[in-house]
Amino acid sequence: MFSYLISDKKNEVHYIWAVNKEALIKTRLSLVAFYFIFMMTWSSPGYPFKNFETGRTISYIGDKGYNFEKNNWRGQFLKEGCFEYCLIFDVNITVISKNVPVGKKQLARYKSIIATLNQDFKGAKGQRLAHFRLKSFNKFESISGSECELLQIADERKKLSSKSWQSAFNGCENEQIKNKNAINILITNGEKKIKTNLGSSNPDGEFLPLIVIDYRSAMDPSQNLVTQQLGKAFGLKALCFPNATKNDSTNIMATSQGIEVSYFDESWKVKCPGSSGLRNQGLTAEQMLTVIAHIKKFNQKWNTTPKYYKKKVFY
Repeated sequence: MFSYLISDKKNEVHYIWAVNKEALIKTRLSLVAFYFIFMMTWSSPGYPFKNFETGRTISYIGDKGYNFEKNNWRGQFLKEGCFEYCLIFDVNITVISKNVPVGKKQLARYKSIIATLNQDFKGAKGQRLAHFRLKSFNKFESISGSECELLQIADERKKLSSKSWQSAFNGCENEQIKNKNAINILITNGEKKIKTNLGSSNPDGEFLPLIVIDYRSAMDPSQNLVTQQLGKAFGLKALCFPNATKNDSTNIMATSQGIEVSYFDESWKVKCPGSSGLRNQGLTAEQMLTVIAHIKKFNQKWNTTPKYYKKKVFY
């Protein structure tokens, strides 16, 4: 219509406005497209971007991966952790004892273990090392028919060695109990005086991490025992803080139990003369490097494609 009435000034004005409006819309769309392309390119891993919380520039992450072989990457990881993109570790939790209470309160606490791990398994400055995600939770009823030895030893009223637990776990073929693509946490029920709490990277079982936790310890977040056992599953050793009291701030790997060191041809085992304290301090640089080394080993052994958790970051 406008092409025929272009000589009409009233319609000519409308025609010109219509053209300008269309151009304006196209311009806005172009600007929006440019903004999104720019942000995706500028802030994507592999390009330097700035963490405005700390004022530091991040440039080491690579293509959403952990560059284990690069010294500069390891050094930057000690400073920043995995920051925005963190490797996901699925967690499989199974109740392996018929005597473990599974009421509403207990179930909520068992499942909240994941939140505890994500909150507390960090560097001393809060650096995140990985992201933990609940893959499955199995009640005893769902695995009670299994022939795994684990179910027989779970309620034995005697102290079992870490190797005994690992051997029974490695020999189990029940996929609910032993998920080959996850960190497996087994909740059991021992006598109060012989509570079973252990963590292992399980080198004899193709590095499939195992954590065994007594339900009383799982129900008491103040002890932070689950996080400590996760540390052991990532290759960390218990630490002794002599003279520490229960209210002292300590590393999450602190213990009041025995510690063992080996020098030359001797091995010494000593009961720590101090409390485990609050276990509220994050990992040291040396501990973080140990965790990185075990993450690398898990990646090599597990037959899975790495997945990453993207934390929302505001620039």
